[in-house]
Amino acid sequence: MRASRMVALTFTLMLACVGPVVGQECESLRNAAPDDLTSFLNTAAPDRKKPDCVTSAIRQLGARRHAPAVPTLVKFLDFRRPLDETEKRGAYPHLRGVWDMYPAVDALESMGVNALPALLDAIKAESSSLTAQENAIVAWMEIYRRSDEHPKAVALLKQAQKRATDTSTRQKLDWAIKKALTWCNPPEMLTCRQAAATGTHNVSASSN
Repeated sequence: MRASRMVALTFTLMLACVGPVVGQECESLRNAAPDDLTSFLNTAAPDRKKPDCVTSAIRQLGARRHAPAVPTLVKFLDFRRPLDETEKRGAYPHLRGVWDMYPAVDALESMGVNALPALLDAIKAESSSLTAQENAIVAWMEIYRRSDEHPKAVALLKQAQKRATDTSTRQKLDWAIKKALTWCNPPEMLTCRQAAATGTHNVSASSN
């Protein structure tokens, strides 16, 4: 899983360096200020027209790690980018992970801890689609992957479940914990399962 993630991350960084491959109608976004990109996404959120432009704006905000855009990016957790011309011909020059096909996942991961409260809200929200909830879990776990703290990520979800006061939220978080466990690496699995059961974690037990 980490090897696939590294290939996808390399591809994303290449896009950030050379600029998004977008049509002429998106050209004005290429050098737009982060606040302008955020405003564009807020306008595009209801019907998500111009998907190429939406993809460009999301990727730029992620590359710039513009934390004020987090609430807006969360609205696009279930936005799937359009295929590029190479992909339409059936050629896939790189491995495609969730973070590639759903650009908001990668953008939110790049925000690090700044994105965690909004991601947790997305997991719990009744208004979130199933895809958005699943992708919020991916971003949540990937943020903690950077510091090899997957068990901590699982423990925090369990703690949130314990604090929940309504059945619906507890059920959503129980489901989220089970999904999160699938992102734990094999050496971490025992500690991740303990974290899922108790809401506590021991990083040293899983850092071999």
